[in-house]
Amino acid sequence: MKKYTILSILAVLVFSLASCVSTKTTSYSDPDYNGKKFNSICVYADLDDFEMREKLETKLVKELKDLGVNATKGTEILPPTRVWTEEELKERLISQNIDGFLKVKINKTVIVDKMGRTTNTYSTDGDLALSKDKIKELAKSVNSNRTFLSNFQSELIDLKNNKLAWSASSNSESAESFKSSSNVVIGSLAQDITRELKEKGHLK
Repeated sequence: MKKYTILSILAVLVFSLASCVSTKTTSYSDPDYNGKKFNSICVYADLDDFEMREKLETKLVKELKDLGVNATKGTEILPPTRVWTEEELKERLISQNIDGFLKVKINKTVIVDKMGRTTNTYSTDGDLALSKDKIKELAKSVNSNRTFLSNFQSELIDLKNNKLAWSASSNSESAESFKSSSNVVIGSLAQDITRELKEKGHLK
């Protein structure tokens, strides 16, 4: 009985955490790429925060591999210790038999109070979350029951022809800061991006 009780509690906790985050992705495919499937994709998270970058690339790669797509993290092919020109980046990826370059970045985070009134808008400057100092500063003027709204931009580039095949905008809503619930936020985002790519016919 105790075993089932513990499992039930864990299930409720997982559901509650997941329900704190929602993601909606809207995307468009270039007419020349309708139904075009990519067999080998490099996932590149354009984030300054290395921890968040690793988490997002890892999760997206897993979601793609689960669908049978050959996917690789950008950090494995394009180490952040180097500065890559556009031409060097393309040559490097093609040499690894990559045909699609999936780039994801965050545009901004908006903080909303419990009444739904936007109080402040901050650019995250390439990070997935606001800094701890900024959050402490906001705590003085913003209601403690904050909602974080973040907008992500995704692009799938055809490396052979150097053309944009697919573009998407994702909006994630979290009741917590992204640092404290980053795994759930990233999981929700990765699943939504993968689902959208699948529905547009770009995956197997």
